[in-house]
Amino acid sequence: MNILLIAPSKLVSGEEFGDLPRLVETGYLMEVLSLEMLGAMVPDHNVMLVDLMLEPDLEGIMQSFAPDIAGVTCQGTSLIYNTLDTIKRVKRYDPGIVTLVGGVPVTFQPEAFNKDFIDIIVRGEGEITFREIVDVIEKGGDYKKITGIAYREEGHLVFNPDRPPVANLDELPSPDRNLSLRYFDKYIHPFMKVPRATLYTSRGCPNNCVFCNVNVFFGKKLRCHSPERVINEFDGLDRLGVEAIDFMDDNFLQDVERAEKIVSMARERKMHKKNVIIFARANSIIKGKHVLAVWKEMADDLYVAVGFEGIKNEWLKILKKGTTREMNDRAIDILHELEIPVHGSFIIDPDAEKEDFKELADYIVDRNFTYAGFAPLMPLPGTVLRGKELPYITSDWRFFDGRHVVVPTKLPSDEFYEQWYWLEGVARKQRFKAVKEKQQRVEQDDRATMKKILSLD
Repeated sequence: MNILLIAPSKLVSGEEFGDLPRLVETGYLMEVLSLEMLGAMVPDHNVMLVDLMLEPDLEGIMQSFAPDIAGVTCQGTSLIYNTLDTIKRVKRYDPGIVTLVGGVPVTFQPEAFNKDFIDIIVRGEGEITFREIVDVIEKGGDYKKITGIAYREEGHLVFNPDRPPVANLDELPSPDRNLSLRYFDKYIHPFMKVPRATLYTSRGCPNNCVFCNVNVFFGKKLRCHSPERVINEFDGLDRLGVEAIDFMDDNFLQDVERAEKIVSMARERKMHKKNVIIFARANSIIKGKHVLAVWKEMADDLYVAVGFEGIKNEWLKILKKGTTREMNDRAIDILHELEIPVHGSFIIDPDAEKEDFKELADYIVDRNFTYAGFAPLMPLPGTVLRGKELPYITSDWRFFDGRHVVVPTKLPSDEFYEQWYWLEGVARKQRFKAVKEKQQRVEQDDRATMKKILSLD
């Protein structure tokens, strides 16, 4: 069968992001790992992956490819409408194409996808469910008996039992990146301009942050690929010429012993990369300092993206982050000690006043952040916050993107946005400062190298 896997556009109506070269330049485009995973599950079928950011002519693609099945991923809550429009285009082109939709927003907001142009809603981890759907459709069977899906019946959604999480992740095949190879000249690192790939090595999170739905979608139990499997996939990226890797695990250092084994094996195989990004928590950085020291040897640039979320213990306690201001400070000290740029994100309290914005600005300057990102509190579907009785100032999913306020703020809305943008301006100055300092170091190294070469004459 012909199976078309589709990533809808990530551009939301009304936003001005510039033309395609600008999007590539800023590193806005990234491979769609979830679709590569699905493609790897059905190797006996003719699979095509299309990124509508790069190939928007969906109708033309369907005309030449003639899909029997179209699977569409929803990559974020703010993209629900884009996803719906994409599936509608598929069904309008050919009502006989079986349409599937999956993703985190789909799992937690299935009623938004209760549409007559959607045949199957895939809930939770989708790899095994997807393979079963394809097998059943190929044999002309009844997909309505498959675990982990929802479907329409007389205008209402019918929910089949949940599918348990994959117990042994190593049983899943590696993502089929051949499906995306034609895009890899656009999936590049924004500064180094080299091919960039993403990699998941674990699923699940034992933490209880009220703003996050990872531990609901993937479960609270940490499930990991073996270090050997990770290194094999890492090696496969080498063969594809990938020189920048984003490890997308929510906390790569959650299991420090496993992380240490992975980086040690990578060092033994001399798997050097120009850029590596990992995500971590402040408390895991404290436990995994020695792992980061090894990673530093393995990359020209190592970025550790840390969800600090706040600088006040009271706020961190409300968020149930499980960390403290003191932990955050210690983690920053470790990053500076290892000469790793400090990349951190913060959640802005809706009750924040002007002095709170000033205090946070002073913090990122005093602690010498290279990058700091800020987003207002966002009660996304599937989170503990979403389950609370909160007032909302909008129900438009497009605004659930981390760039808009969706719950009332103590400051007047205009003033809140003004303070937020001012804070981001402070962060930009920090970033420019870091870039300039790095350029100066490179120039000094170049001069020292040239001086050494000339001294050999």
